[in-house]
Amino acid sequence: MARYVIMASPRRDEFYWALHGDTVNSLIKENIGIFNLNIQGLPYDMARNRLVEDALVRREALLLATPPIVVDGLFWVDDDVALPPDALMKLLSHNQPIVSGLYFSRRQPHTPQMYRLAEGYEDKYWPILDWPKGEVIEADACGFGCMWTSFEVLEAVQRKPGFKEWFKFDWPRGEDFYFCRAAKECGFEVLVDTSIRCGHMTNILVDETIFDVLRPRMVRLGDDGKPIDSVPSMPEEQILRIEAQ
Repeated sequence: MARYVIMASPRRDEFYWALHGDTVNSLIKENIGIFNLNIQGLPYDMARNRLVEDALVRREALLLATPPIVVDGLFWVDDDVALPPDALMKLLSHNQPIVSGLYFSRRQPHTPQMYRLAEGYEDKYWPILDWPKGEVIEADACGFGCMWTSFEVLEAVQRKPGFKEWFKFDWPRGEDFYFCRAAKECGFEVLVDTSIRCGHMTNILVDETIFDVLRPRMVRLGDDGKPIDSVPSMPEEQILRIEAQ
């Protein structure tokens, strides 16, 4: 029996199929059925909320089909993230409600889009700069450019007292932080499979190779603006300073 997922994207442009076509083709070969949902022209938080709402309606309609079609969850992909062909198969293999692939910010210093709470804070996050390469690690938040979420976690967040939305933009943090925090409050882990190495499109393809070159130049700054890491021996203008979000 085929397995079915919803592939959700908050935007879709000319790069979409160029970046994701190989992934879609690999899913077809693995007998994975795909239903595409995408929205253009809305802020990311509004678009993601609409996509969840549409996915829940689509799932209910498919259950009424003959025979019923059971959809497992949402495979989130951003239209500027280049996925390896086996990205979703790896995400699904963990049989976990929330699993992300590894990708990096488009903007310098190109830090990983996976974060841990800053020590002593409830609402400040550091990007995870060091991790066991190729392994699955736990994070407190991560981006949704290559992400699997089961309906189990989406419905759990929806049942939270005072629920209004799954995603909410809260400067300087994105809407994905809001969701991850809500999911963790419901008892779910946020996992990242660092063997799923994605690229992020800008004027170059930002990937783990770019990050590895820049990592020795990165220094985290405390609230007082002073370094909390060892400062590398290099010209001042080459140092990449990172503040908690």
